[in-house]
Amino acid sequence: MQNGSNSDEVRDFGFRNPRARANFQFCLQLNSTKEMLWAVCTDISEQGLAADLLRGLAVGSEVTLMLDLPGSRVPVPIQAVVNHQQDDRRHGFTFVYSSEEERALVQAFLRSIAPQALGLSNETPS
Repeated sequence: MQNGSNSDEVRDFGFRNPRARANFQFCLQLNSTKEMLWAVCTDISEQGLAADLLRGLAVGSEVTLMLDLPGSRVPVPIQAVVNHQQDDRRHGFTFVYSSEEERALVQAFLRSIAPQALGLSNETPS
């Protein structure tokens, strides 16, 4: 693995799925209070993403991520659970897909940012 700022670099960190570096802003909603927060995604995989927030969320918190993904005209709401929190800023989220369509939208996004590095085809499944 090489260090660098190449946006299509993949980091495996020992996770089940390789993660691609990312840098995009999104909104999330705490399911318990309906509070909306802004976050910045720092890396993403088919299983989840890492993001920086301005305040800490408890591990186990259920949230709805509002992600602008290819093929969607409006932000896609994807359920997730906080699985990691560090320094009240860095967070890890595990996606809780409600449909295969949601998973397909995330896969399409991954293909658009790092297709070769993630071993994904640029072809859309039929």
